[in-house]
Amino acid sequence: MRTITEGRGSQLIVGTTKNCILAGSFQLPFQQIVQGHTDELWGLATHPEQQQFITGGHDKMLVLWDSLSHTAVWSVDFDVSYGFFVFLPSIHFQSIVRVHFGF
Repeated sequence: MRTITEGRGSQLIVGTTKNCILAGSFQLPFQQIVQGHTDELWGLATHPEQQQFITGGHDKMLVLWDSLSHTAVWSVDFDVSYGFFVFLPSIHFQSIVRVHFGF
């Protein structure tokens, strides 16, 4: 935990050392409301059909973001840093992510 402040009512807002913001209270569990990268951002790719984009960087974290809600859809931590990545359309018109590690 890096910082804490009061929210609405009994809500507490917590900023962590991993660039996350959590909201909760003594009665309700804390939930992550914002997460960011903790080191240099090395890659960015936009989804070809959906309002989403993906980021990755030196912090070894890959995050899929929703452009409309400005929230993380999912994130994955790996053992290596990311060089670059791209969405590739499949034959079913869905997309997969191709990730290249390191340089």
